[in-house]
Amino acid sequence: MKKFILPVALLSAALLQACSQPSGDAPAAAEPAARPATTLDTTEERLSYGIAYNLGQGMATESFPVNVDAFMVGLADAIDGKDPQLTREELTAEMQSYQESIVADKLAEETAFLAEQGAREGIVTTKSGLLYEVVAEGEGDKPTSTDTVSVHYRGTLPNGQEFDSSYSRGQPAQFRVDQVIPGWTEALQLMAPGAKLNLVIPSALAYGAAGAPPTIRPYSTLLFEVELLEIVDVEEPAAEADAAEEPAAEG
Repeated sequence: MKKFILPVALLSAALLQACSQPSGDAPAAAEPAARPATTLDTTEERLSYGIAYNLGQGMATESFPVNVDAFMVGLADAIDGKDPQLTREELTAEMQSYQESIVADKLAEETAFLAEQGAREGIVTTKSGLLYEVVAEGEGDKPTSTDTVSVHYRGTLPNGQEFDSSYSRGQPAQFRVDQVIPGWTEALQLMAPGAKLNLVIPSALAYGAAGAPPTIRPYSTLLFEVELLEIVDVEEPAAEADAAEEPAAEG
């Protein structure tokens, strides 16, 4: 029986993580081809099957194309110690080419979606590419990038899937304006307390190529409903307060 150590993750899965699938519904899976029956009578057979099944489950979730016959040949060649039929350079180039094509498709999809949203009545597009719609005007001063604000919000993907909501938690969120994604930082400085905006944030102003796994995939456009409740007064740090109260030195 061959003895070997399973890799923690496939190189291909790491290279292609998440960005291979658009933010909408996954495509229908192809009908699996019939496989020859095998027995699982021995420990070796059961272990081999279990390892392969777990590996296959991990690959299936990555949503990149797999030819099972070619995969089995590569697996057998590696276990038997044969030389690979592709050099490392050839394999890396193939993976890179595939990844680049997927990224290009994803960016083209995003560009089309943003153009569609930008053409809607009432939508304003800023120089950065942020899209927003004014639902309600606020009153008073607008926050600066260093102010702390209290907001209610709901975030969804273009397919309508909600990924975050302060409304669902029943509690507003509070943070500094410059400590969130760039699209939020820009939008909040356009709002006075009481204002409500609908935002369409391009991936370049959100989580970009990295995404925010597992829900937000790379190059995902994000949609938000945002309500600015108030600009929060932040107390001086204790050290500054103590310094202000320190008595003058005696002469």
